[in-house]
Amino acid sequence: MNVNVGFIGCGTLGGSIATGLAKAPEFKGKIIMSDPFNRANIDKLYSLYPEKIVSVDSQEDLLKQAEIVFPAVLPTLLPDIASGLTFTERHKVIHVAAGINLTEAGKYYKNAGKLLRAVPLPFAARRMGPMVLFGDDEDCEKLFDLFGTLIKVPAEKDLEVLAVHTAMMVPYYAVIDEIVKWSMKKGMAFENARDYICAMNSALSSLIVDDDVKDIQAYMASIATAGGTNEEAHRILTEREAYSPWHTAMESVGKRYGL
Repeated sequence: MNVNVGFIGCGTLGGSIATGLAKAPEFKGKIIMSDPFNRANIDKLYSLYPEKIVSVDSQEDLLKQAEIVFPAVLPTLLPDIASGLTFTERHKVIHVAAGINLTEAGKYYKNAGKLLRAVPLPFAARRMGPMVLFGDDEDCEKLFDLFGTLIKVPAEKDLEVLAVHTAMMVPYYAVIDEIVKWSMKKGMAFENARDYICAMNSALSSLIVDDDVKDIQAYMASIATAGGTNEEAHRILTEREAYSPWHTAMESVGKRYGL
């Protein structure tokens, strides 16, 4: 793929996507980067991928060279940074600022040829994980396939619902931590406990997708032996309402997206 991609901002998100693109042998374009606050991050990327990274002094210089543009800045900084830029018909903007819908974002990217919205994740640096995209553009879709698994949604609200899921990453790790700590109390080495539970959860996630499960409750019942250990654990957690706080947490985060 031969297209120039610009990143306004090289923090965690912008740097991760840029890293994933730089690692992709299929990507033949240049990665144009501008960030007065994180210049050291750009310099580090350039030292690793000098054949692909191009550092510019201003956002306007970036727009002159890039066709696809990621304004990867904090939502609070977006109005000041993006609203004064001169976008043109040739620019395809990937809007990633959380909590700002496309209707509101459009006023910052006036005259851009296309405006799409995405929920990329730091996994992009390793070219893995789901990358949610709303909007239609063949080049942008091909681009997302280079640094993750493209999840294309038909409605912006779908993107916002999936964005809430990203708030559950740390709680997921907290559950892993509890399981590993229990295992260590029983005398197991940390690495063995960590590797086992993570491998098991990875397999469980693959199964539910590979088997194209439509009814998760029925699937759970089918693999829980009557009177068995899974039934016991699920019963205890259900009785103590251990699952309902997850719903409460998602409802709270969802309010940030107007859900």
